[in-house]
Amino acid sequence: RELDEVAYLRFASVYRGFESLADFEEEIAALRQGSRDAVQTAADTEPA
Repeated sequence: RELDEVAYLRFASVYRGFESLADFEEEIAALRQGSRDAVQTAADTEPA
């Protein structure tokens, strides 16, 4: 199931108590890295 990134950020901002734009930037960077990792993992496991 695909992650709704906007909904996740809204949840995370409340749950983790984001207090600054930097908090959002860090979480967005982590999401982007996770997305890259997921794409890379899928590419690595696809049959040639």
